[in-house]
Amino acid sequence: MALNLAQFEWRLARRDDAADMLEIYNESVDAAGHSPVVKEPVLASMQWLVSMCGRCGFPIWTLRREGELVAWAMVRAIAWGPEVCARAGDFSVYVAERWQGRGVPMLIVRNVYCEVRRHGFDAITCWIFSTNRKSLTVARAFRMEKWGHLPCIANIGGLAHDVEIWGIRLDDPKWSAYMELLDIRHKRRQMRLFGAGMPP
Repeated sequence: MALNLAQFEWRLARRDDAADMLEIYNESVDAAGHSPVVKEPVLASMQWLVSMCGRCGFPIWTLRREGELVAWAMVRAIAWGPEVCARAGDFSVYVAERWQGRGVPMLIVRNVYCEVRRHGFDAITCWIFSTNRKSLTVARAFRMEKWGHLPCIANIGGLAHDVEIWGIRLDDPKWSAYMELLDIRHKRRQMRLFGAGMPP
């Protein structure tokens, strides 16, 4: 089923979004091997994250439909060498369980692609457990490149997990052309399905 972008609200997160964001995040914690956090964080932690991103200029967005939080995403500087790698972003996206498998990451990545460079980033990375097939599928679908492989670096419940680093330079002309082509195809499909009245 195609998603009509006109049905959704995409905006920067506010502190009062934290409770809904926490609920979605904790679903990823419950899905073993999908999140680098093993304990469910509390509301204060999510409120701190939203406030910290605001102070540091890191974008953190929400996607809602009729008031319901469908997903949220953020890009913040990677933790390694923050002074010299400040323009390399660590991209995360969390989709509500009941919305998974419905093309939500497509909407999010298209919006992030349009906005993230004005926040000071020229490259984005995704750090993904090798067991997280859904996230790896999304990374491949958007033609991100596998930049690194960290074998057995994560320990979850006594089991070692590999971490894969996928990334892309936002000024890569081939990737930019691919994203623009995806956008054109998506808009044409939206027009066929929903007719006039679509947002530009």
